[in-house]
Amino acid sequence: MTGGMAYEAMNNIGLLKKDIVVILNDNKMSIAPNVWAIQNYFNEFLTNDTYNRFRSKVWELTGSFDKNTSDRIRKVAAKIEGGLKGVITPGMLFESLGFRYFGPVNGHNVINLVKILEDINKISGPILLHVVTEKGKGPSYADAHPQKIHALTPFDKTTGIELKKSSVPTYTKIFGEALTELAKKDDKIIGVTAAMPDGTGLNILQKELPEKYFDVGIAEQHAVTFCAGLATEGFTPVAAIYSTFLQRAFDQIIHDVAIQKLPVVFVMDRGGLVGADGPTHHGTFDLTYLRLIPNMVVMAPKDEQELRNMLYTATIYKRGPIAMRYPRGNALGVELKDFEQLEIGKGEIVKSGKDVAILAIGNMVQNSLQAAELLEKENINAEIVNMRFVKPLDKELLNDIFLRFNKIITIEDNTVIGGFGSAVAEFAENLGYKNDLLIHGIPDRFIEHGKPEELYKEIMIDAEGISETVKNFLFQSIKTKINS
Repeated sequence: MTGGMAYEAMNNIGLLKKDIVVILNDNKMSIAPNVWAIQNYFNEFLTNDTYNRFRSKVWELTGSFDKNTSDRIRKVAAKIEGGLKGVITPGMLFESLGFRYFGPVNGHNVINLVKILEDINKISGPILLHVVTEKGKGPSYADAHPQKIHALTPFDKTTGIELKKSSVPTYTKIFGEALTELAKKDDKIIGVTAAMPDGTGLNILQKELPEKYFDVGIAEQHAVTFCAGLATEGFTPVAAIYSTFLQRAFDQIIHDVAIQKLPVVFVMDRGGLVGADGPTHHGTFDLTYLRLIPNMVVMAPKDEQELRNMLYTATIYKRGPIAMRYPRGNALGVELKDFEQLEIGKGEIVKSGKDVAILAIGNMVQNSLQAAELLEKENINAEIVNMRFVKPLDKELLNDIFLRFNKIITIEDNTVIGGFGSAVAEFAENLGYKNDLLIHGIPDRFIEHGKPEELYKEIMIDAEGISETVKNFLFQSIKTKINS
């Protein structure tokens, strides 16, 4: 209900007057606790001491009257109570949208809930049933930590404690700590999220610098435009949003940020294949949909130190919007150092070679280095390049690669359609290079759920898959090919 699309749909339903039942599951949570103003007002009313004292006193006082008088007074009081609820609860809003409002009712009383549903199903026209529930109801650890239990990794069913937790911190935590560190030094840095404080690492900023933390609810479009407004006032807004959910704000990124060259920092958690959440949560399109936007810088770190450096670089970049994506899960465990500014659009050669050049972006650099070790055992010497930037590309480095290698392969944890490899192919075409170029990444289909390492293996972007792809590529005669 924090997203505008819900109201657009309800406005349409109210106009059409069709028979439909909408159930509002009000558990005060989305993933994190809700930041819905209407709900907060509603909750304040229902828990208000004055209101509840009034209700109790009416029932106590009327108990001393005769039954007929008592019943009449209680009925009047109940009508007053119902009228007050209708004015200050969301009921009035829903009624104005053309819905008949029923509730709130206890969603955990299943027998009563079924009866209510059977009754309202006989009524024609749009109906909204307001059901109040508790997220995590059941085991004690779920009651205590409903936000944590929202998305599960393997855990002990008795204690709720996660199993086999790695000692290496996640990229998410490293980002959150880095942003908090930078925000302590720069009073203009602001963190913005869309109901994902824990999932993006902004819970760290929220805890240490609450005045610099903003949660706009599940409203990514508003989050982006809000950041645009902050940028016009001289702030450095960092919008931390899952890659797949930033897609919802594509229009705002273009019209509210990029056209005006506003220095908004976009940080996309869950870039690439994220595992068990499946195709709705895989961040497989961000390099493509951001690369096509003018004035946008797009980058991806090879490890956690480079993530810190890219974030620092992004916060001091003032020529327009800049975006960084990183994967879900544990980082590599490299030593963390002080922040270092990176030159925009500059990559690096991380391993020299002579037989084939592998151009990698983000976490695919590590997979490519591992693939190079496998290739060495078969006397194939691969050069590994950490491109760092999808936009702008390091043209000086690419010219060097295209002049020294006939066989070049690009590796990305992104769709092969319009992504990093496509950018390299466009570069080669524009300059008239005729080298053999293979674009290797996520095929043109939706990838189902599974552990990232299993999915990498399936589509051959793990070390073994990259190694096999390189070997096949070396013995083919092609100009440009996309592995899709």
